[in-house]
Amino acid sequence: MPDIQNNTEGLRTFSNDLRARHLEIVQNYQNLNSELQMLLDNGWRDAQAEKFSNLMGIFFEQFVQRFIQESETIPDQLNNLATEIEESYNQTF
Repeated sequence: MPDIQNNTEGLRTFSNDLRARHLEIVQNYQNLNSELQMLLDNGWRDAQAEKFSNLMGIFFEQFVQRFIQESETIPDQLNNLATEIEESYNQTF
């Protein structure tokens, strides 16, 4: 008989880890953006500053914003899936 409870607990642990990583990535982006804004506010206006600013914009648009929108619900979906697996298994066996 498969060890359903251990496997679904592993799924829940993974979803909790994913939630923590999600928050960490958002915080890292916010920190980078704050540092960039501080540099720009202090007159950092050379070509490297512009390039860095553009890269941060690309990073936000292509990764952070999409990641926030799409991954915020994944941990809850994984937890729900684990519950459904357990319930289905218990009803079947």
